Amino acid sequence: MKVLPVYKYFNIPFDRILTDNGKEYTTHWANGKHEYERFLKENRIRHTKIKPGTPQSNGMVERFNHTL
Repeated sequence: MKVLPVYKYFNIPFDRILTDNGKEYTTHWANGKHEYERFLKENRIRHTKIKPGTPQSNGMVERFNHTL
């Protein structure tokens, strides 16, 4: 994430990120290690995922996608 140095520079905590369950962010098999998840762990960022089938949990992004 290229934004981490900016957050550190301005002393803004970045300790958690919310994503969907897409393959861009996580693996869907046992013992799978995704590069993104490894990066988050190295930077001590908690990865919270929305429940499948509930796009309203990520409403702001869903509204933006609808606008696009």
